[in-house]
Amino acid sequence: MKNTINFTVICFLLAACGCDKSPEPTKPRQSKATMTLAEISSESYLAAKVNFLPLTEIIGAKTSGESGKITAYVNLTDIAGAAIKSPGTFRFELYEHIKELPDSKGKRLAIWAEQDLTGFSDNTAAWLDFLRAYQFDLAFDLPADKTYVITVTCTSTGGKRLYNQMVIAAR
Repeated sequence: MKNTINFTVICFLLAACGCDKSPEPTKPRQSKATMTLAEISSESYLAAKVNFLPLTEIIGAKTSGESGKITAYVNLTDIAGAAIKSPGTFRFELYEHIKELPDSKGKRLAIWAEQDLTGFSDNTAAWLDFLRAYQFDLAFDLPADKTYVITVTCTSTGGKRLYNQMVIAAR
């Protein structure tokens, strides 16, 4: 009889304590690389970085009355590093190249008008799908036999600013 009473008391205590169900385990936090598309916010697909492609070049004037140009190839990448097409404004600046300086930039030599690619037709006109990049032709009236630093600042429609620079010399 003693065993029956002990068993009844134990069952009563377990029921009273709420120990009839174990707690559900919490899910471990996933990295963005393993999350599904629905779990990642749409911000992940916005531009996260601006880059110059190595095809960017200075094309010097062929005749004395003609001006040269810089053909800048720029792409935008998302957080995964994929090249994307995205609206924004692009500002280019050109500086002297000075090796001794930490960022190699000396005196600013040129600044071009902002390229507004927020409109669909302008954005599409500058886009080269086979390169997954934008092409910008910038007038260039300086000696083509020197080395320069070209910078790009891209401002997205949401106000995010992306910046990069490249040392460029005539080929």
